[in-house]
Parts: sequence; structure tokens; C-alpha cells
Amino acid sequence: MKLGSFLTQCVGGLLLVVAVAGCGGGGAGAMTPEPDQSAGPMRVQGNLNLPVVDVLTGGLTVYGFSGAITKAYWTDATPTLEETELVFARSSLRTGEVILACEPDGSNERTIVSLSAIPKQVRVSPDGAWLYYVEGTTLKRIPMGGGAPTQVLTDVNSFALTPSGTRAVVHRPTSNVISVVNVNGTGVEVRLDSTVTNDAGIVGCLSEEAAVFINYRWATNPSVGTLQLTGPSQTYNYFFTGSNSSVRDVALDARRDMVYVYCESSDLKTRVWEYAFILHAMLIREVRDDLPQTPFPVSSSFAPDNLRMVAIRTTNPPSLVTLDRDFNVTGTIVQDVFMRYVTDWAPAPTFRTFVGAGNYASGAAAVLFTDKGGRTPAVVLADCSTRASMTLTRVSETSDATLIYRLECDNLTKLHYTKSNSFTQVSVVGSITGLKGAFISFNGETGRVSNVVTYTKRPTISRSGRQWAVEGEGIAEVYDGEGAKKPDTQKLLIR
Repeated sequence: MKLGSFLTQCVGGLLLVVAVAGCGGGGAGAMTPEPDQSAGPMRVQGNLNLPVVDVLTGGLTVYGFSGAITKAYWTDATPTLEETELVFARSSLRTGEVILACEPDGSNERTIVSLSAIPKQVRVSPDGAWLYYVEGTTLKRIPMGGGAPTQVLTDVNSFALTPSGTRAVVHRPTSNVISVVNVNGTGVEVRLDSTVTNDAGIVGCLSEEAAVFINYRWATNPSVGTLQLTGPSQTYNYFFTGSNSSVRDVALDARRDMVYVYCESSDLKTRVWEYAFILHAMLIREVRDDLPQTPFPVSSSFAPDNLRMVAIRTTNPPSLVTLDRDFNVTGTIVQDVFMRYVTDWAPAPTFRTFVGAGNYASGAAAVLFTDKGGRTPAVVLADCSTRASMTLTRVSETSDATLIYRLECDNLTKLHYTKSNSFTQVSVVGSITGLKGAFISFNGETGRVSNVVTYTKRPTISRSGRQWAVEGEGIAEVYDGEGAKKPDTQKLLIR
């Protein structure tokens, strides 16, 4: 039987009960010559042992591969809103300037990058892979999953990405022009010169061919216009409705065909206008005129479902909030006196390479990942000196609330796991040498990693009531699911 069909049986209908008994808790097993195997959203290549597949009654499935793994990549063609992240910034004497991310409910907050200057704008690429931001007046980017930032272009005060994520439209304040640039910093082309632009702000891109900008963005009666990104330089300008309007915020919806403008008029009413781009024209509709003058939202960004937004609300202290399309506050996610006025609703990732790039560019000896309700809450990666020595065994029961696995090898050299929607990798193996393996436990409710225990000599593991006890002098280090190292111990209880 091919491994691909084997895994299909392990996760398919009534055959699951039979298959788990045969494939769960496996060790090295027989090596298979199959070069490319898939399980759920993960595709794995290499000289592999038979897989581990285990299912809890609550719906959590754990897949595990071991052997000489040359590549492992993950795809998700139908991501959900729960798999997205909210990006925002914070400034304090303790942390300095930082850009952070959290899940839509505020959980799993993490730092993406530390800055040396105030961030003016943040945007995540359409595939959810890259964070772009203006640090001072420099446009930079960094992988959402972690890495080092790189410079795209200097002299930038605002920007937008095209739908493909391959180009950026930027306003350059020194020369007062709007340009297009490839996201690797090449191919800079001026599209509008200073005779057309004045204190411009880039709102967004309608397509690969057209972008929206706003002139006199902080003055009264600003104008919004579209510009062509290819071919002859053309602009079409439209003026906001109402006299002496001051724009507080502007956002392009997720379908890229409508702009929402939040403004204050001379009659002291705060209004929301909707500008819908139709062929050769624009439809203008007043959404509401009864919003309070303060606090007001800034840096609004639509969610991928186009039904809600994230914004910074100018409360005291500022709040990271969610809004509906009529600018009603639907939830307060974070309230923080140190918050900067920049944010973005990052789309869920749709592709990640776990082995064959990054920390595991040269390969890996083990890959484990969880599946819960169509999501992938956690991925565990490990490597060792001799990949053929790696074994992967389930030591807990499928009736337990936690699934516990033992990775064992000749010499454990790397171990990482993820704990957020962006799959940022938490490193476990550090300076300690001579590691022979690790215990990994997964929470049955969340599918996240709950404990990692590395050892130099295999400890005993046994049931202790409704828990499992890992005990022995060989325990090297213990980490919790947040990546925090616990005090040295010779005994650990895992629920």
C-alpha cells in the first residue's frame, strides 16, 4: 500500500478507528522508498519511516514523520478568519519601538521586529508571508514567521502593495512624487510628479494596474484620485462631499473596489463616506453622520472577509479595536498607553516551507503537526546527527486529554515548535550537547504544544492519576507552550 493512500485511510471516516491502531504510536518501522508523501495540508519528501497518526475523540489529529526528510511544505487553500493576525505597534522605554502581532481574539501576542525609529505604516502581503513597514522614512520588510528585515526603498512616507504582492506604490516626500517599485527594491518608476501630488497618502491598489491616493491628506477639502501603474501616466481626481471636511481616516475595502472615508465637517459632524469605483465613474454614499468627534479610529484595515475592520481608537489610553462596516466598535482587543497609531489585519498564511528553508534548509529528522477543525495549531521540527537514527513514538493513550510523543536519536541538534498562526518557530535546543531525545506534549483542546522536555538519558514516563510523570536525572531542559524555560527539575507532571 502506498503511504499516500495509507494516510488517506487513517483520516477518512469509519476506517479511522482501524487505522489508528495500526499507525499510531509507531517507531522507526520499515523505511519506504516513497519520495513524496502527504498528510492533511503537509507534503513531506525524503527517505521516511512509516508515519504516526493519532486522533483524540475531541477532534485533534497529530501526524508525525521521521527519517531523512529533505523537504516539508504546508498549504491551506481555504484559510479562516481565526487563522489571521492583527498587527500593531508599541513604544516604551522598556521595549523601544516594536511591531507586534496577535490573533484576532488578542491571544498569542508576539514581537515581530524591533525598530530604531517610529513606524509610520504597516501592511502585510496578500499571501500573509511578509510584513512591510515604514521605519522613519525607510520602507522595509520582514518575514511574518520571523527573520531579518531588509530595506526596500528610502524616502517613503506611505505605501500600498499590489494584489500580487510583487510591487509597492509609494509616496516619496522629498521629491513629492508617487512611484512604483518592486518589493526587492528594484525597478523604481515615477508615475506622478510634484505637479499632481501634494502631501499625498497612498490609500491602496485597486488592481495591478491602478492605485488610489489622497492629496492634502491632513488639510481641509482633500481630494482622492486614481492613477495608472502601467502605460501612460493618467489620474482621475474626485473631491470629497461637503465643505471644509478634514479626513480622520481612509481605508480601501478587501475587495479593492471601495474606499471608506472618515471625516469631520465644518458643521462639527463626523461622517463616513463610501466611494465605490465603477467603470469610468465613482458612486458616493454617505454611510452615517452621527459619529462622535472623539475618540475616532485611525489606521483602519479591512479583514479578509470584508465584513469588519481593525483600527486604533484614540481613547485614553489608545485601544486596538474591531469595527463593523458602519464604524461601530464590535470589540476591544488590546488597550495600551504605549500603542502607536498603526495597524493592519494580516491575511492568514496559505503556504509555508518548514523543511528546505530557514532553520531546516539542509533537511530534518522529524516533523510533527496537529490538525484541529481544519487548522494547524502547531508544527514541531527536529534534527539530529544521524537522521536515520530518529524514532518517533506515542507514549500516552488516545483517551488522554494530552498526546505525548518521544523523539529519540543519536544526538539531537535542533528542535523548534510553533505557537501562533504565523508559524513563528520557538527554538528549544540551545547550548546543551549530548541530547538523546525529547518528549513533546500536545494539548487536546487547542492542539498547541504544552510541554517540551529534552534529555541526555531517557527518563521514565508513567501514568500518575490523570497525569503523566516524566522523571529521571537525564532531564536536561523543560519548556512550556509559550517558549518559556522552566526551572531545572528531575520530575515533571504533564496533564
